[in-house]
Amino acid sequence: MAIFRAETKSISRGSGHNLVAALSYRAGMALTDTNEFNPNAITYDYTKKTDVVHREILVPALLKKKLDDADIALDFQYIANLVETGETTLRGKMKQSARLGREWVLCGVPELSRAENIQLFQQFAKEQGEEQGVISMCFVHDPKAGNDTRSKLSEPNDERNIHAHIVLLTRKVELTKANTLKLGNKSDSELSNDDRVRPVVPENLVGTIDPSTELKIKQGRGLCSNSEWIKNVRKSWADILNEKLLEKGVQPVTHKSYRELGINIVPTVHVGNNELSESKREQNVGINERNNAVVKSAADSIIDASSERGREPVAAVKTSSDRIREQIAKSAADDRNKASQQRIAERNQGTVYTKSVCDRVAEFNTRQARKLDAESAGAGEPVGNSAADERIRDSERWVEEQDRAIALSILVCDRVAEFDPRPTRATEDRTGKIYTREERTREREQLVARSTRNGSFYKHTVESALRCHESNRKVISDRLAWRKQRHTKYDDRQMKELDAFYKTLGVKDFTLAELVELRAGVDAVKDKLTDEIIINNHQVVAILRDPVEERENHLAKTSQNASDSVEISKVQNSSLKPSKALESATETYERPKNTFRL
Repeated sequence: MAIFRAETKSISRGSGHNLVAALSYRAGMALTDTNEFNPNAITYDYTKKTDVVHREILVPALLKKKLDDADIALDFQYIANLVETGETTLRGKMKQSARLGREWVLCGVPELSRAENIQLFQQFAKEQGEEQGVISMCFVHDPKAGNDTRSKLSEPNDERNIHAHIVLLTRKVELTKANTLKLGNKSDSELSNDDRVRPVVPENLVGTIDPSTELKIKQGRGLCSNSEWIKNVRKSWADILNEKLLEKGVQPVTHKSYRELGINIVPTVHVGNNELSESKREQNVGINERNNAVVKSAADSIIDASSERGREPVAAVKTSSDRIREQIAKSAADDRNKASQQRIAERNQGTVYTKSVCDRVAEFNTRQARKLDAESAGAGEPVGNSAADERIRDSERWVEEQDRAIALSILVCDRVAEFDPRPTRATEDRTGKIYTREERTREREQLVARSTRNGSFYKHTVESALRCHESNRKVISDRLAWRKQRHTKYDDRQMKELDAFYKTLGVKDFTLAELVELRAGVDAVKDKLTDEIIINNHQVVAILRDPVEERENHLAKTSQNASDSVEISKVQNSSLKPSKALESATETYERPKNTFRL
């Protein structure tokens, strides 16, 4: 019968732990602590541990792409040294209370094969690493493969005890500009309970004084409590197990305790490889005797009740396993309803708190306005022309100006967003899925529609879009000023259109020395490229973005047979031939990175 175990604990220096030693034992390898600030740094060798059947490093998708681009490979020695060295102070001292990692100990299912158990362990480790955005490591120990060298027991280990140690880093790993790794912020799982449950508030309210409490408003994550998070992780492992157990026809498991299931059974104590193992075994014997007495007493009461009614019991007495199975099936619907209600409550929590804070701030402003009105009236000034009314009118005018600026920004950003310096026909998101330009446009429109319902959109998204718009405008100016030096990228028609557009700007053609040394040409063109000119000259922007794509679109529109026209144009214009010179020019041409993302 399958059993459930999902135990979590911290790997911390406060408990005397060392990440190098922890990974060395779990991986069955020899690792060396190279932390120069640790006077007790040694080499930990657990190569004689033969029950390790699988060891793996799982990197989040976003970080993995960056590491692949930087050609950086990770191993257990590198990760252990990165954490041990990174958890030090600026003065070169070790952080004695630092949490180096978080471990989940999972019990496998003996009814499944070793490969199937490893697959389930990998799925859990990958999900937790992606959710927290940290590196996770999976170590699988199987007694059938060998022995645990730390075991102090005379009898051999139980061959059914296949289990996994899932170790997650407590900090996110970042890639520096020098292509080196460093430790970043703490993951959500390592935050204090107050920081987790404190709701998310608008950025303009962070640091201000709450009139009701007279305390500064702090930013939160709007997450569930630490205890609820642990329950949710245990439930996720139970769901992963049950999905596989149902396929194999094995009895499912539950993450709930006997108390939550309403079963009067005392759980036994885990017996580990330590000095208290014998005492724990004796304690388990007493617990099992007590549980058997409870089950027997319940069975006797049922039989006695049936005898008094003058008939034999209809059904056999249910065992504790039968009752557990029934409780699991009975509580499945309740779990789904509670999970749905919890998601709705968490989603609405931030909105309710934000509305409450805004209401209190508005009430405070109203009291201040009335106070100013009273002071103005006492000074002989008209109440209707008080400083509070003037401040309110200024606020209303500011809001109207911001609305007009936002409307113009969205129009300009939608047009400039089509200018992508990279001539790719599709983009790739963090999950690896390929999006076409039409799908990306629809996604951006949906995101804008959702974001406009959130007050933070006006502060963050629009400012980011305007910064990206300014960056794209600089790229357009640079390519336009350098058009003659890069004439091999454009055909005769495109160069004529670019020259004609350049003349309309009223800027002279600069020499190569002026473009390289003074950058005067690019700045002059950038000053002339207003938002209105960019919007009204979409064809020129398309040429500068990707000459080849614009050329193909032009031929497709002007010729009845697009494919024949493309072949004819390739013969007439040597710049369209896929020659090695053109390929080398394209490779050496440095394309600025498009930073626009809405």
